[in-house]
Order: sequence, then structure tokens, then C-alpha cells
Amino acid sequence: MNRPKKRPWVFAVITVMVIGLVVCFVARPSRVGALYLDKPVDYWIARLSNRGPMAPPDFQAWQAFFRTDPAAVPFLIQTLETGEPLGVRTVSAIRKMLPPNLARKLAPSDNATETARTMALQALGAMGTNAQPAVSVIVRLLDGSDRAWRFRAAGALRGIGPAARESVPSLVRGLREPTSSLQLELISALKA
Repeated sequence: MNRPKKRPWVFAVITVMVIGLVVCFVARPSRVGALYLDKPVDYWIARLSNRGPMAPPDFQAWQAFFRTDPAAVPFLIQTLETGEPLGVRTVSAIRKMLPPNLARKLAPSDNATETARTMALQALGAMGTNAQPAVSVIVRLLDGSDRAWRFRAAGALRGIGPAARESVPSLVRGLREPTSSLQLELISALKA
């Protein structure tokens, strides 16, 4: 009687996935800062995600990140400082450990945090000088390694204009970037 060989890593992968899911649903961050309609940033990001391809957009969640009134600045700053949720990070880490044929079977990562951060940058850029308190956070994105985020940050700084004076050294450093579209955005931000 021959028993098929079971691969020991399958058990390890399943165990890691179960532990990851437990951590995702049990360990919730307790940091509550800026609110919109008495709900924190994480709540509104969750409302942007997992809506399915045929679900209508959640306009109230979109409004949370597109607000351009001065009272929205702390909320939008916190949105920019928000990283990927623990669940998304856990699934991404598990996906990297799995063999490619199993990794493809995991659900694709949700990009709601990226969407919210992009909308927050656009809103801050549209606020002009009222968004000056957010400049230091935007400069951190500008100094990062991701070109797409650097491009978005430069666009927001262009919109903020002269109130973003503290960003000039980072904008000048960014001109060394070989990407011409990013250079043009950086130059536009410097002119503003």
C-alpha cells in the first residue's frame, strides 16, 4: 500500500496563513486620529475596498478623501501616513513565500489604500496654500523610491504653490531623475 508523499511545506504554508488571518482580524490598530463623520481613516479606506466589480462606487467614502476644506487637512495627512493594512501586508508576505502556482490562487491585493492616498494628494494639491501643514508629509513621499508616488507628490506640491517652500531642496534633488515626465512635474512644482 503506497501512500502518496505529502509535501511538508504545505502544512507550514497553511499554518502561516491561518496565523496571519487570525492576526489580521484580532490585532487592530488602536490609533485613532483625524475623523470624518466620526469615523477614522481606516474605516473610510475599508469602504473603498472589497466592493466587487459590479458594485456601485461608495460616494461617501470618495468624499472623505476628496474634501478640500481646511478642516480636512489633518484627515488627509493621516491618510498619506497610512500604510497598507495588516491583512494586505500579510497576504503579500504569504504570496512571496508560496510557489508560483499556489500564489496565483490567492486573491489579488486590494489597492484601496493606494487609491485613498492618491485622492488625498489630489485634494491637498487642490487646496493650494491651505494645505501647507501637509508639505512635510508630501516631501517624504517625494523623497521616496517609488516614481509614481514621487510624481503624485510633485503634482500636489505644484498645487500648494509658494506655501510649499520647504520642498524646494527635495524638488531640486529630484531633477537628477532620468524620467522626463517626472522632471517636467518637478519643474512645474518649482515654478509654482
